[in-house]
Amino acid sequence: MSSSANSSIERRFLTLADMPEPLCVEDRAAGGAMFKGYAARYNSQSSDLGGFREVLAAGAFERVLSKRSKADVTLLYNHNADNLLARTLSGTLRLSSDDRGLKFDADPPSTQLARDLEVLIRRGDLTGASFAFTVAPGDESWGMDERGQTTRTIKSVNALYDVSIVTTPAYPSASVGMRSLEQWRQARALMAPSDDEGGAAGLVMSLDYDNTFAAAPGLWLSFAYEACEAGNTVVMISRREDTPENRAEIEAAIGTESYISQIILCGPDSSKRDAAAAAGIAVDIWIDDTPSTVDAASTTRSLVRIGSRLAASRALALQLRHRIALLAGGKDA
Repeated sequence: MSSSANSSIERRFLTLADMPEPLCVEDRAAGGAMFKGYAARYNSQSSDLGGFREVLAAGAFERVLSKRSKADVTLLYNHNADNLLARTLSGTLRLSSDDRGLKFDADPPSTQLARDLEVLIRRGDLTGASFAFTVAPGDESWGMDERGQTTRTIKSVNALYDVSIVTTPAYPSASVGMRSLEQWRQARALMAPSDDEGGAAGLVMSLDYDNTFAAAPGLWLSFAYEACEAGNTVVMISRREDTPENRAEIEAAIGTESYISQIILCGPDSSKRDAAAAAGIAVDIWIDDTPSTVDAASTTRSLVRIGSRLAASRALALQLRHRIALLAGGKDA
């Protein structure tokens, strides 16, 4: 996935069991019906989304709802734009955020679809809701819970496209693939500091751009922040040509507060290790989807490479302690 996919639209579903209040039809004194429900719930862990679970932080929609006068959000049936029920632009859809989640109420049209949905909601045949959204890379964080499960926390939704009444809530895998998650887990285990035994703090980590960072920008921005907070240094070394266009693209992707301290574009004819040495950087951990770009003679298939014996002994010892701690935590759970 290229960096242009940073804004890929994602969808999440809310089942009856997770709804703060059931999806319902309310009869109004002036006549007519109103559809009401929740499309998202705060502080509730999702089902497995392809190797991780997800939590919407309280107030995650506040920013996007503050811009609702400019945005046009639709209420749909099964996320089908042909099944339009209401929209914010016309005032027939109203969105709000309370302490439980994203709430909606809508004035359905006098169409056969809306009348059919009214009957199905009243009967309890339709119980699920959903929303389509994007998240800016800097507005998510990643970590591991006490059970060792990978968790993504969405701190703020960047754009909201629609809310939807759905027939069968489903949980498609999110845009972060298992390959990216496995790289992240390996790298995070190597850099995580121990409480009182030293550990791997102080390591220099090189993060590849194409097909690594660009495959999951939010994941790796969160990693860079955590690594630096633990006392490590994160640089980015790419074999892209050092042109203004390439540098501008990468700088825009990582942002101004990414905790990536240096960007080196060494071109396709140089190894990344040589480029690091020329810049006076001794890299301990290489995070790269193509290890041969680190050393031309490399035959390893590891996604995360350890660059020196010293770093290896420190990082691998820490990784072992980390795994033992996870196992101990699992026994206590």
